[in-house]
Amino acid sequence: MLEGLFYVLISRTSHIHRDDDRITYCDLLWIKYIDEKDSLLVLLSSMNVAYAAQDTHVDVLSGQVLSENDLLLGIFNGQSFDLSPTTFFDIQSGGVIGPIESAGIDKPFNFAGSTIHVNSGGQYSRFLDPWSYATNLNLNAANGSMIFDLYLSGASSTLNVDGATVFLGSASSGATVNMTDGFFVSGYSIFDKSTLNMSGGSMGGVFNASNQSVVNMDGGVMGINSSVTDGSEMNLSGGVVESGFHSETGSVVNIFGGTIGDSFRARLSIVNLSHGEIGDEYHTFTNETYVSGGDIGNSFWADSGSTVYMSSGSIGNDFYVGPEIFFAQHVVVNMSGGSIGDRAKILHRGTINISGGSIGEAFTAFTGSSVNLFVTELMIDGQVVDLELNKETLISTRGGALLEAVLADGSYLDFTLNSTHVAGEDRFDTSTGLTVTFVPAPGIGTMLGILGVLGFRRHRGLPQKQE
Repeated sequence: MLEGLFYVLISRTSHIHRDDDRITYCDLLWIKYIDEKDSLLVLLSSMNVAYAAQDTHVDVLSGQVLSENDLLLGIFNGQSFDLSPTTFFDIQSGGVIGPIESAGIDKPFNFAGSTIHVNSGGQYSRFLDPWSYATNLNLNAANGSMIFDLYLSGASSTLNVDGATVFLGSASSGATVNMTDGFFVSGYSIFDKSTLNMSGGSMGGVFNASNQSVVNMDGGVMGINSSVTDGSEMNLSGGVVESGFHSETGSVVNIFGGTIGDSFRARLSIVNLSHGEIGDEYHTFTNETYVSGGDIGNSFWADSGSTVYMSSGSIGNDFYVGPEIFFAQHVVVNMSGGSIGDRAKILHRGTINISGGSIGEAFTAFTGSSVNLFVTELMIDGQVVDLELNKETLISTRGGALLEAVLADGSYLDFTLNSTHVAGEDRFDTSTGLTVTFVPAPGIGTMLGILGVLGFRRHRGLPQKQE
């Protein structure tokens, strides 16, 4: 019985198979879907035999070398072939393809869509020739194989690494590298809108993605001092990026999971952290960091020209806000939630705007800094301070007075207003611009009773319920 009419696509480069009534890899044909599945399978099977016969497989066995001359002549061990999408080179254990040279970077060797399978013990070989670019090539590197000096170029080129060891090379001009297992020796790079998809294995140190390239990483380990630069993007959802990572010049780092290690440097770039972790000594310059979840370690320094937006997540102890050089650009932190640890320091030309979240002990605001609170209630030394709606009020009180506030998000916050250093306590220099703005908070209602119960509680965090 005829159920209906639909299109089916059948490829000359792949076998045809049926899986849950789906047909994959096909040339455009009209066929009728027939309810009796066996009839349809007989039709497709006959086409499969006809098309598969046109694929060419060239085996390179142990001790054999398939050279560039062989590729250009189109003959190996007496077998003729064309460089085309229907040609497959199988490099077996002990077999070698290469060396493959080219006239220069602008004229790479064109494999014309051919596929190379380098099996365990096989080798793709071109030693120390940075001009040996390959284009229009699909190369599959299996566990135990070795790839030397593969400089892959072009949007139609793909390198699939599943357990191989890759020595030197790069991907450029829109090429794609898929890595599920294996090891890249130090110094690999992708550039000119190329892509690295990494779910396992180990990428050696000093990896670089540049010129609007993309790194998608959900597993594996990326080595020390790696980077994304020049408008490139990293999307990290799993795995580990080791210490010394840096992002520069228009790049974007999106962290959905996984870990970026210590000493991450971000300059002229954007970092979005929603889950996962950034290690200690994260340092930013003219950078935007958005923290909506996840954790940043100790000694985060938001340096000259940087902005931090924090709505959730955590920043560890010893958070520095402000330029290291006295006359450098201002630094701003906008905090609406999340938590910042102990000993946070707001330096000269540093500003923190706090409307929610929590701040740890020993908070310091130095000369020339600004601390702006957005509150629904305010008390100083137990006395309620009357505030005008949406009006900024300068707080000049010092001398160790206790400031207590309910922030716009309902969180409780207190500061001890010392103007000089007292071990383990907060400090606000007399020239610090400490302001409070009364903002509406629908649904919170009055907090005067709660603040009254607090007495002079000097810990950070939400008040404890009294029985």
